[in-house]
Amino acid sequence: MGKLKIIALVYISMMLLISTTWASTLNEGFAAFKAKNYEQALQLLQPEANKGVATAQGVLARMYVNGWGVAKDPGTAIKWARLAAAQGDPAGQSVLGFIYSRGRGVEKDYFEAVKWYRLSADQSDAGAQGQLGFMYRNGHGVDKNLVESLKWFKAAAAQNDAYAQGQLGYMYQMGIGMPVDYAEALRFYRLAADRGDVIAQGSLGLIYRNGIIVEKNLVESLKWFKAAAAQNDAYSQGNLGHLYQEGIGVPVDYAEALKWYRLSADQNNPVAQSSLGIMYEKGYGVPKELNEARRWYSLAAAQGNDSAKKNLSRLDESARIAAEKATERKHKADSTQFGLTNSPQSAELNEYEAFEKFKIYYEAMKKSDTVGAIELAINLFDKFQKYAENGSIRGQYAIGRMYDEGIGTEKNIELATYWYRKASEQGSSDSQIRLSFKLNNQNTQESFFWLTSSANQGWGIAQFALGMKYYGGMGVPKNTRLAYFWLLLAASNGSKNAIDIRDNVGSELASEQRIQIQTEARNWRPKASAPIKYSATQERNAGIQSESSEVDSTGSGFRVARDQIVTNNHVIEGCHRLQVNGVVAQLKSSDPRSDLALLDVNLPGPSTSLRSQRVAVGELLAVGGYPLRGLLSGFNMTIGNISSLSGMGGDTRLVQITAPVQLGNSGGPVLDSAGNLIGVVVSKLNAFKAAKITGDIAQNVNFAINVNVLRSFLDANSVEYTTSSSSKPIASTAIAEKAKGFTVLVECWK
Repeated sequence: MGKLKIIALVYISMMLLISTTWASTLNEGFAAFKAKNYEQALQLLQPEANKGVATAQGVLARMYVNGWGVAKDPGTAIKWARLAAAQGDPAGQSVLGFIYSRGRGVEKDYFEAVKWYRLSADQSDAGAQGQLGFMYRNGHGVDKNLVESLKWFKAAAAQNDAYAQGQLGYMYQMGIGMPVDYAEALRFYRLAADRGDVIAQGSLGLIYRNGIIVEKNLVESLKWFKAAAAQNDAYSQGNLGHLYQEGIGVPVDYAEALKWYRLSADQNNPVAQSSLGIMYEKGYGVPKELNEARRWYSLAAAQGNDSAKKNLSRLDESARIAAEKATERKHKADSTQFGLTNSPQSAELNEYEAFEKFKIYYEAMKKSDTVGAIELAINLFDKFQKYAENGSIRGQYAIGRMYDEGIGTEKNIELATYWYRKASEQGSSDSQIRLSFKLNNQNTQESFFWLTSSANQGWGIAQFALGMKYYGGMGVPKNTRLAYFWLLLAASNGSKNAIDIRDNVGSELASEQRIQIQTEARNWRPKASAPIKYSATQERNAGIQSESSEVDSTGSGFRVARDQIVTNNHVIEGCHRLQVNGVVAQLKSSDPRSDLALLDVNLPGPSTSLRSQRVAVGELLAVGGYPLRGLLSGFNMTIGNISSLSGMGGDTRLVQITAPVQLGNSGGPVLDSAGNLIGVVVSKLNAFKAAKITGDIAQNVNFAINVNVLRSFLDANSVEYTTSSSSKPIASTAIAEKAKGFTVLVECWK
């Protein structure tokens, strides 16, 4: 054999040895990852990932995004996921889908998530297929499609993906996209639970405990709850606590119940927090401790748990009654019969009804026993004075009325006003309207503030007075729309005066406006009584227009939910007072980076819907707003197209539009051909500056904030907005009429 042949054989043998060693290292790394030996997996796969091996990069992305064997690090996860995905690795693509769907290290973007999930799912990645099923079922980044959802869940389940199997169990149980099939539901739940899916394990615990689709079996229920609880599932931990507290399938064991409730409550499960409150209130397994009970009830109530809210209210009411009884023992009073104390006997009466009951008795008594009536009034005045000084809202209201009407004391309007204000600040709606009338000739701003607060609580007299103020332009700009709205509410509360005048006021509006306002009035609900204070520095007067200064600047905005207006941050920046359509607004939140602001204003009207689909270059659009205030009057709309999906320098937070915009358009809505929101006007290119750079004057180069950025801003501020699919275009005149309802003028005083 020649020398060259020998050298070639040696070289081939060496290369095969290297290749075999490389493959062996990768396989060992994957095996360690599958066995959840993450430390060894990282040690073996990190060097391969650094060499550019896509499969190793995909596994590292999964480890960093989930915190498996390493600290959770979205940035590092994104790095490895992008490198792997660029080479077509399904694991990397799936991780990118997860990152965008959850907003981990990037802005949440369901459209981008669906893109990566689909690429991975098309390569048979079971995890991505399951997530794509979830996206289709819930309409995240795609139109809701249960057929597609089932297709992807079944594809993943066929690969023994536990999550997808659990979701199929739920869909068969509830009949989502298919007929109800309890046998199939149970089969898929068991497959998923046996593979460790915590949601399926918890679901089986509930199914067996309650006998929902199988015969009740508390042994099985306990088994599955414990399996899920061992994986730190908060809801299963809470359910275990309930089993041990009530002795369901196990002996009553308060210590064990407390253990599981605490584990669950520490993960912010409101049901477990409320249950801990009960344990401490009743002294189950712990000494009775009302302060600790109140703490847990408060945590649960803050998350909207109704049971905790009721228990907290009951504790507070009991404490309040106990405090008042202690006061009554020192100052015995015979006023309970009139309902003017906060005792349980008078709970069905508000402070106005209670005082009217006393006044009727007092006036009747005067006719037969004047001296006795006067003595009764003087005696009650002394008692109510003490209640008022101790913070009783009924006492404060009663003392205000007695000073106001000279009952049991000399008439004193100044002191009546003082006590009306005290009761008003605790949320007494009748005190608020009486205080408003007292202040009408002294402080019109504060007077209007209290009148609006009373009307918002559903007090018919206040609603009528507020409607007349708007109709006559008394202390506020004349607003026939708001006048008609408040008069409709007052009439529904039985105000004869409102009934007599509402139709005359409504006749000044167009038929479409009347119908729209009538719908708004039917859907309106009064606000609950709550502590409130007037602040002159903030001018929280709910509608007073200053006569002492000119408007410094204006912009546009739009309503996204009841009382919630969106505009640009740069429109409201530096403003000490803001008005929306002539009604004073309060700044609720702002984000200079995204150039968005959220205003709170008591201004009825329809809200826009955010479009659920991704936009495309070339799409028709409309821009609404109030530009060039002083030159142009009223609402203005222009038509154009989307010319680019990014702003200057490739900024994907913005889209470029061709619709003309002017000074004052900032913050206004950008609408698609169906009238749904796709952006927020933010700026226009400075044509003269651009001309100096390019030598050409740019035409219609304007920018809007991407609707996905707005959605993230609204989510961060817990705004309950609506979304809509844009499948059917409407006429431009219809878009304009629709936009008029939710587009507003924003005025700024600096």
